[in-house]
Amino acid sequence: MLLALLACFAGCMGEQYTQREKDSAQQKGEQMMREWLELTLPGAELVSVEPYVFHNLGVAPYQLTELVSGTLRNGAQEQRFWLDTSCGEVWFEQSGETMDALGALGGAYVAEALGLGGSWQLTGAQVHYDIGVLEQPDVLPAELVLSGKTTEEILRAEDGRPPLPASFSYRVPDDFSLSGFTLDEAQRALDVLLSRYGMQASADVHNGSEMVALSAEQAYYTREGFIDLPDFRVRATVYERRETLDAETGKTASEIIERGASDLVVSRTADGWTTSFPNGYFSTAVYAYDNSEMPRHAYVFLKEPGVSNDYDKPLAWKETDLGWALCFTDRDQICFLSDKHVLAETDG
Repeated sequence: MLLALLACFAGCMGEQYTQREKDSAQQKGEQMMREWLELTLPGAELVSVEPYVFHNLGVAPYQLTELVSGTLRNGAQEQRFWLDTSCGEVWFEQSGETMDALGALGGAYVAEALGLGGSWQLTGAQVHYDIGVLEQPDVLPAELVLSGKTTEEILRAEDGRPPLPASFSYRVPDDFSLSGFTLDEAQRALDVLLSRYGMQASADVHNGSEMVALSAEQAYYTREGFIDLPDFRVRATVYERRETLDAETGKTASEIIERGASDLVVSRTADGWTTSFPNGYFSTAVYAYDNSEMPRHAYVFLKEPGVSNDYDKPLAWKETDLGWALCFTDRDQICFLSDKHVLAETDG
């Protein structure tokens, strides 16, 4: 039985191809790349070619793919490339600076299409072609790179490249309302981006209390607020709206969740406070009221009797833009109430 188990494990996690198959894949890649160079970049030298073996660590076996990677030399310049031998598509790896420039310009176009005004801040940008490589190299179509187009021209090359997947994150002023960003609004803006710039874009936008995540298939809006309790208050997501497009019917499904004091029960005990969530758990960050005495005292998250995990965590108060927040001392994170622990006061 042990031998059979080991053989099964080796078959599941080991190489799922022969050396002969790998050599054949390399020869095919070399031949296709040489032919491509003769047509597209005469005089360039093929330096190396290596078949790409996919291995999702701990899950999949080693699988031989139809991709090859390698290096070519054009004059004094070396270039890393990827070739999909199933279709002949060639990709050139790009520097981080090039992709950052594409992200910055694409972010400006997306902000304009969404109507974010003039005070937005781009907090994250990713433009990335997924060619089926686990390591996700930054690549662009080789012919587009060789064309010498500027960053702006690359983003406007609607007919000269595959649609460019892109995602962006923004911070807008606190008084910029995000509640009006619906799925219809998202589709209108994202259709403009696809037709004008060839970008398949998604975007997350945040202000002080609201967030909206927009894509062609979904618009997800949330609003945070305070829920007032007798001894302290908690910051939570009090409103959620999710609109989702059904690809088969073309209809939009909408779901709204509202939360308030009735969704959270906090009871005073001799040790401190116990918590329950009658309508399902949701994150509730602990804050003190203005002029409260609570920040003068020390607190700890105690394991309730019968709970298996040992979770006695000391807490400390931290002043934030929203008031005094109760935080874990071993990590920079505000304490969330739990239905499995007691928020206990450790001094008088």
